[in-house]
Amino acid sequence: MVERGSGLSLTALLVGALTVGSAPIFVRLSELEPSATAFYRLLLALPVLFLWSETGVARRPRRRPRPGEAVLLVLAGLFFAGDLA
Repeated sequence: MVERGSGLSLTALLVGALTVGSAPIFVRLSELEPSATAFYRLLLALPVLFLWSETGVARRPRRRPRPGEAVLLVLAGLFFAGDLA
């Protein structure tokens, strides 16, 4: 069964995948070193993440992640850190 609004979710997923996939091209074209480029990528994302977080504009009730979800979140962070390194 297809949920309502899944088209928007799929579009956001594809845009995110294309953006993350094209990042190495822009790192190579950058005049900065790759570590400095990674730092500024994260620094410039902070305002967007702040607005998206529960302490920003989009406040939602906080829910603790289930143990399986917590492991996946940690793995995702480790893989992203490895990608930036």
